[in-house]
Amino acid sequence: MICAYLGFDIGGTNVKYLVCDSKLNKIQEGCFPTESKLGIDNLVNKMCLIHDKIQTENKIYIKSIGIGCTGPLDIRSGIILNPFTLPGLENNSLTTILENKLNKKVYLDNDANVAHLGEMCCRDDGCNNSIMLTFGTGVGCSVRIEKKLYRTKDLFHPEIGHMYISTPNTSKKCYCGKASCAENILSGNALNRDAKDLFNLSLEEIFENPDSIEKQKFVENIKSSLYELIVQLTIIFNPEIIIIGGGLSAFYELYVIADVQKKLNNLLPIYGKTKIESSKLKNSAGSYGAICKVLEQEK
Repeated sequence: MICAYLGFDIGGTNVKYLVCDSKLNKIQEGCFPTESKLGIDNLVNKMCLIHDKIQTENKIYIKSIGIGCTGPLDIRSGIILNPFTLPGLENNSLTTILENKLNKKVYLDNDANVAHLGEMCCRDDGCNNSIMLTFGTGVGCSVRIEKKLYRTKDLFHPEIGHMYISTPNTSKKCYCGKASCAENILSGNALNRDAKDLFNLSLEEIFENPDSIEKQKFVENIKSSLYELIVQLTIIFNPEIIIIGGGLSAFYELYVIADVQKKLNNLLPIYGKTKIESSKLKNSAGSYGAICKVLEQEK
């Protein structure tokens, strides 16, 4: 029987999963709604059903499981600490519950971190310093210095998505208490909220046809906000690349990244060398990276 690995990417809206063999060849993938408000047992039961179904249908044995999850979270205890984008799951040790149910090792890390690991596993560019920004229900960020993920005290993940960046499009505030943080301006929730509240249009409709001064200001503010976030990260960490991932990566790639890169190139040479790239793995980066996390831990 073939041994394989299962990776889950838990976002505020959906959970994506991927099964790979030890050489990272894809066997199966899929997704299901997170529905965090239904509680931890509902999520765990879904994950266990997926695990059992995959083993039966593919006639494989899943050796270990990796999980990427929106933070903050405690990677040592496996406890989710986010009552805002994952209400109903907070203060539960996802790893302990799954390990007890499935009798196999489960590894947990921040979703941006595992997406970052996934991206670097599929690249061969010799990059030492990189940053991954994920735009979905929230805004995640992973920093990698000298090929090692940067962590704060007690191995916590830096919540860079709540940095101050610029003037928001509306007066509504983020759950962190600020109106001007990256998550309240650049996340999928914020972008779609503001597009509907201000113009009753989809985000893409506004960018495709900014036929008023108000729409033009809206478009430029989003571009300027992403630029400000990237400039601050570039000046602090001086990465070789910044990777844009998450559910909104296709939108940013199509409408925003090129203009932000042009502005970034005009910075002083030491800070203007950073290249902005869209995720190569797209929506599979998190689940793929969760498996990379397992393989890294079990070396």
